This record gives sequence, C-alpha cells and structure tokens, in this order.
Amino acid sequence: MVRKSIRAGRSRSQAKERTPPVDIPESGVPRIPATSSDWDDDIRGGSGAPNTSVWKILDIEPLLVIHLTAAMIGYVGTQNLLVLKACKVDLGLDDEVCLSRRPKTMEEEQSIQKLMSSIVMWRTILSNFLPMILVAQIGAWSDKYGRKLPILLVAGTFILNYIGDVTPRDKLSARISINGSSYFLGILMGLTVGGYLTEKSSPLMFILAGSLEILVFLGILLFLKSRSRSMTEASTGRKIVDLFSPQYLMTSFYSVFRDRPKNRQKILWVLLATHVITLLPLAGDSSVDFLQARFRYDWVAAAFSSFTLYKTVLGFIGKFLSYVVLTEFLQLSEPVVGIISCMCLILSSVIQAFSRSSTMAYIAPIPTLLSGSLMSALRTLIFKTVDETETGKINSFIASLESMTPIIAAPIYATVYYKSFETFTGCYNLLSATLMTLPIGTYIWILNKQGYGF
Repeated sequence: MVRKSIRAGRSRSQAKERTPPVDIPESGVPRIPATSSDWDDDIRGGSGAPNTSVWKILDIEPLLVIHLTAAMIGYVGTQNLLVLKACKVDLGLDDEVCLSRRPKTMEEEQSIQKLMSSIVMWRTILSNFLPMILVAQIGAWSDKYGRKLPILLVAGTFILNYIGDVTPRDKLSARISINGSSYFLGILMGLTVGGYLTEKSSPLMFILAGSLEILVFLGILLFLKSRSRSMTEASTGRKIVDLFSPQYLMTSFYSVFRDRPKNRQKILWVLLATHVITLLPLAGDSSVDFLQARFRYDWVAAAFSSFTLYKTVLGFIGKFLSYVVLTEFLQLSEPVVGIISCMCLILSSVIQAFSRSSTMAYIAPIPTLLSGSLMSALRTLIFKTVDETETGKINSFIASLESMTPIIAAPIYATVYYKSFETFTGCYNLLSATLMTLPIGTYIWILNKQGYGF
C-alpha cells in the first residue's frame, strides 16, 4: 500500500515537471509557451485572446476607407481633367463646348473622343506597369518580412494577407466581411464627394485627394504593425537587398508551373487563364465607359460619377444576394455559380451595347446582381488545386495578373472604341459579352472532371 502511494506520488511529480509553465501577465490572460502551436496560431497578431471583440482589433480598415475615398475623388477629378485638357489645350476648343454648356457639333465631339481614347490607353498602361512588377516581386518577400512595406508601396494590395496574419481565427470571417464593407463605404464616399466637387473646383479635388493619401501613408507608417505568420528578423539593409532578389519572383512562378498529381497543374493554368479572361471585360469596360457615356448620353463627369455610384451600390447588393441565393439557398457548386454569373454579365453587356437612353443605361447593370460571387467562386476553384502552403505564392501571382490585365485590356478596348464609336458605340460591349462566353467553357469542363476534388 505504501509502495503504491510512493509510485503515485512520483507519477504526479513527474507529470507536474512535464507540464509546461503557464505565464500569466498583468492582463490576466494566460500565455501558453510555443509548444501549443494551435493556440499560438489563434492569438497571433497581438490582438489578444480569441474572445477579443473584432471591433477592438480593427486597424487597417479606417485607413482603407480613407484611401478609397481619396482614390475615387481622384478618379472623378482625373476623368474631368483629361477631357478639359484634350478639349481646351490640345484641340483649342472653348469652355462652352468642353463643359457641354452648349450642343457640340459631331466633328468637335469626334475629335475629343479620338484624342481621349488614345490618352486613356497610354495612361492605363503607364499607371499599372510599375504595380504589376512590384506585386509580383514583393508578395513572397512580405511572407518573410511583413506586410507594411507592400501596403505602403502598392496601396490596396496585400490587405487580406495582413488581415489573415494578425486576426484570431474565430474573428477572421467577421473581419473579412468588415473589410468588404470598408471597400464599399470608401468608394461610396469618394464618388459622392467627387461628383459634388467636380462642378465646384477641380484643384480642390486633387488637394483633398492628395491630403487624404498622405494621411493614409502616415497612418500605415506609424501605427500599422508589420507582421506575417513566418516573419523573419533582419536588418533594414538586408531587407532592401532581398526586395530586389529574383528568388521571390521565381518562387511564385515555380508554384504555378511545377508538376502536380493528376495533372492538376494544367487545371491551375486553365483557371488562371480564365481569371485573366474574366477580368479583361471588367478592366476594358471601365477604361472607355466614360467616353461612351459622354458621346451617347452627353453626360458630364458629375453625371457619370452618379452612374458609377449606382453601379457600386448594385455590386455591393449583388455580392450578398448572389451568395444567399446561389450558394446558401440553392447550394450550387462553384462551377455552376460561375456559369450563372457569366450569363448575367453577358446579358448586361448586350443591353448596354444597344442602349439608346439614360434609362436603359441604368437598367443594363441590373442583371449583374446575380454575378457578385463570380470572382470568389473562381478563386475558390484555384485554391482547391494547390496545397495550403502555396496559397500565399499563388495569391501573389494572381495579384500580378490582376495588375497586368488593365495593361492588356486598355489598348484593346481603346482601339475597338476608337474604330467603332462613330458607327456603333456599343461594339466594345459586344466584345465583353463574347469574352465572357470563354469562362463558361472552363466551368463546364470542370463540371465534367472527376476525381479532382471539385
């Protein structure tokens, strides 16, 4: 009996020695040592324990709202400025014509349209070329050294990566939803303010937009934590040298082109190509939509800003509506959601192509209410073909493709519009409808695949 008690006492003593010590800081929240990796993943990011309110860990979302507000104010102001420059400076026309205060002759508007289409093409190429290179190079670098520098250099990128790094898992879905609402709120505020100021003062628009961007830059620089899940400590010089190292670019390309079981690399290539084809109409339409609205409906920048605001609200509603109807209620798979979304976009493009009035212009985007889940469904399919450890590299590659798409789309759409606007202004809308038929073929092909986890 005594021996049993002694053995039991030793057993309890050994168990006590094997138990890792729990450090209880002043906050009263226990910190488990690094031996508990699951817990460490849950609380990583310095936001406290998993039961912390999601509202207390928001840091980048207010800055995102301010950035998008500034970007939209600048977008509206730039549209107006480009028209005035082309009209007054390059063509020598008066304010009455340039600001649509009196009816324009066909020759005057044709001259403006031709010059504007060329300006839009080159401006889009130049403004997207550097971000395309930076995004491709800096994605894997940010996995090692943190997200602050990428967010500073290419505003609006790597935000979801940052949120994934610093947010407890049980708050991640809620924070991503708040992030999506931040996009909507920023665009809404920017278009509203931009539409109002475009009729008041163009210089004030750019001063306000620039001031807001400086505020965002300082906020990120001073208050944002530079973290990633596998962050490496290094000197500033080492980080700069690594930033220009080709290894990160090669790593992303290797993840895309390496061999995979069951020929999954070919499926990945097809899905990435589909991603680009899907983005082409979206980027192409936006590059010449203002020119079409000006020529067809005689809209000025303020009227076009109101129309863009209307489409933004529809898009925000469509994200929730398509998810509730197609995914939650009907429980459709990603390929079926993609097919329905593409068909809705095709219908919208056809209506827009043959629209002859402002009323029809406002009706045309309504079918897109069921296309809000298109990009998320496509990304889900892409990530199903790769390992979880590669999602960051693939995400960087996708971001690079997204930066490259406007460079491809703008020259194509500007040329099509330039060649056709005098006879059929909606020709580029039919081009968009045609391009959207190609992803449908991809989704049908995936539906017929067996054994790929789809």
